[in-house]
Amino acid sequence: MTIYEFVSSSIALIASIISIVALVRTRKNTHRLIELEEVHARLSERQLQKMDEQDQLNLKANVTVSLERTGSQNRFVVENSGPATASNIHFALGQDNQHNPLVSGDYDKKSPYPALNRNESYFLLASIPRKVTQMVYDIDVRWLNEDGSQTKRKYAVSR
Repeated sequence: MTIYEFVSSSIALIASIISIVALVRTRKNTHRLIELEEVHARLSERQLQKMDEQDQLNLKANVTVSLERTGSQNRFVVENSGPATASNIHFALGQDNQHNPLVSGDYDKKSPYPALNRNESYFLLASIPRKVTQMVYDIDVRWLNEDGSQTKRKYAVSR
């Protein structure tokens, strides 16, 4: 074997070793890249799921009830603090109440209430004589959300 053949063979052997090392590193990097892409795909899927949930929440109202006293008058305040409009709002006293404080003429005009936009409220007059000892009233409220679903909630309001 001549010196030229030896040098040529040595160069070919070194080039082969470099190629094998590069191939092994590329394979490891490709495997890591695939793992990162899978993690990114799962993260993107979760973000899309959260966005869908948020979109659904934006179509729901949040109706709350409280009992307020202004001067000598009591009233139930029904408020929508959610981002969507609540419609066809039904207000009813629970069955466990000992006393019906609702003023019938006012209640008949306002039930069911047609619609409450975000941060709007309406009230129902309440007549609570001094001799009544009941301090907490159970209230059932139901309404329709913008997405067509119906929500029911129970509240216990105190005076």
